[in-house]
Amino acid sequence: MVNKERLITNFIKMVKVDSLSGQEKAFRDLLQSEFARLGLAAQEDDAGKILKGGSGNLLVKIPGNVARPTLLFAAHMDTVVPGTNIEVSLDSEVIRSAG
Repeated sequence: MVNKERLITNFIKMVKVDSLSGQEKAFRDLLQSEFARLGLAAQEDDAGKILKGGSGNLLVKIPGNVARPTLLFAAHMDTVVPGTNIEVSLDSEVIRSAG
């Protein structure tokens, strides 16, 4: 069962983190902290150094508990312009930027 309140709270927390492409270090730090809180270790590759950006890619292995094929989940840590100083407006169940 999805905890709707927790989902909204976490989404808003993530949206507020500045994360322009090449400058996603703060978002990477947030994700590493959240993974650590869950007892998971995130490994970072060298993409940030190679591309002269603020962060590499994070790789996290989550052990399964059933005999099923491996699943890969991939997502971006960066955002497009404006991508900084985002203020959130929550109106009923709709989340928007305030600007």
